[in-house]
Amino acid sequence: MISIIIPAHNDWDNLVELLNYVASIQDINQAEIIVALSPESSFNIGDVFHPQVRLLRCAQKGRGVQMNEASRLALGTILVFLHADARPPSTFISDINKTTNAR
Repeated sequence: MISIIIPAHNDWDNLVELLNYVASIQDINQAEIIVALSPESSFNIGDVFHPQVRLLRCAQKGRGVQMNEASRLALGTILVFLHADARPPSTFISDINKTTNAR
């Protein structure tokens, strides 16, 4: 399984766009999505309406802390870190699977 980890502070517009984009990717059911929020983030659990998304409110601030906390909770053996303003290619899940299965 692939774990997609998105550290976020108050990038609400970018985060919503990214989550909608990622949800439309064909192989997304092969991944989990964790949004790691900074403690002072104004997002609420009810603000995200994607069933695959787990929200994690981190105890301390800092992007590194967010990524580390989410990594510890991730179920996947492959971790993908995305910023809220990133848009990976629509084939990125299948590309990762092809690459890791080719070994």
